[in-house]
Amino acid sequence: QEALSELLSGKDSSLGRALEEILGSDAELFEVGAAVTIPGAAPQVTHSDTRHTPLPNLVTAFVALHKVEQAMGPTRFLLKTNTAAAHTKLARNGVATNGMMATLLGETRAKPPPEASKLSPAFDCVASLLDAADVAVYDASLLHSGGANRSDRTRILLHVTFRRMIDGQALPVKHG
Repeated sequence: QEALSELLSGKDSSLGRALEEILGSDAELFEVGAAVTIPGAAPQVTHSDTRHTPLPNLVTAFVALHKVEQAMGPTRFLLKTNTAAAHTKLARNGVATNGMMATLLGETRAKPPPEASKLSPAFDCVASLLDAADVAVYDASLLHSGGANRSDRTRILLHVTFRRMIDGQALPVKHG
């Protein structure tokens, strides 16, 4: 708890300031965990953690516990996919943007989300190559995926997710 407090509110915590600016000062801790990718792990399918909402509802920070290099399968973020227009466009093409096999826009079957490389012609894609203690912050409705770990080292990212509160009430999380 002390380490998390230091990460978010230490005297030079740009992460705490960023989360407050995005979600407000009363944001609530929603989830803490670690994403662990062992050598030889396959890439994730491209997904978002939640559906799009008009205001960012959940914001996640990945904290690198060590240097993350290309061979370790860094997280790839598809820029500007946390919008209603992007989610609608992908849903019309049968892509379940929430990472689940949900039906969207009245379709009976949704195709599994493709890898980021197959979506990158439609959306700019950025790999999150991080040094130890670097942080990547993103709206949970942004499409992203962890890459294949082709290195001989395990990739570990601490992830901390906060939820927007309005008048002391948490906004609902729309997983699908």
